[in-house]
Amino acid sequence: QTRQASSSSRHHVEYDYKGQRSILPVGHRVPTVAVDAWVAPNAVLAGAVDVQDRASVWYGCVLRGDLNRIVVGFSSSIGDKCVLHAAAISPTGLSAETTIGKYVTVGGFSTLRSCTIEDESVVGQRCVLLEGSLVEMHGMLGSGSVLPPGRRVPAGELWAGNPARFVRELTYDEVLAIPALADGIRELKEEHAGQLLPYSTAYLQLERLREKYGLPG
Repeated sequence: QTRQASSSSRHHVEYDYKGQRSILPVGHRVPTVAVDAWVAPNAVLAGAVDVQDRASVWYGCVLRGDLNRIVVGFSSSIGDKCVLHAAAISPTGLSAETTIGKYVTVGGFSTLRSCTIEDESVVGQRCVLLEGSLVEMHGMLGSGSVLPPGRRVPAGELWAGNPARFVRELTYDEVLAIPALADGIRELKEEHAGQLLPYSTAYLQLERLREKYGLPG
């Protein structure tokens, strides 16, 4: 009986992990994902998170809109293991929502909290953007940078460092490359999306029934 209980417990834990939920309503706040957007199966969207057309949220990300809204715009990408949150209110007096515009690329391991990134901008890997910070259109934030509360990266400029400071203006070719980068990631996400099962745990239940009753695979 002890062995049976241990076996049952092991299966229960395994099932709970494999069947983890990626889309979590929090109260009246419900995530929405466009039909042609892609959210990795081990990413978590909780609360008021809006992932718009052609956007992608990659492996291990957490987007927590339990206190305020998070928007990921058209053809934008959130790199692996990013954390996005939105405070209820911002101490800067600016919007506390986390808003990401169109054709934006956010590098992996970045943390964004109640900030705004305008269209066709790039945030490098391992960046931190704090409350009320803003990256204007065609702005670029170098990898490992920290953008303090209320700080602004003006349009067409590269900023980097901790705290982030002006480095130089972007060239014409660099500005043109920003939407091309977003399109390249969008094409890559189509390959990943095509390899994954739909969001469902029904196949796990079927496998357990086959194992229990010795049914063929």
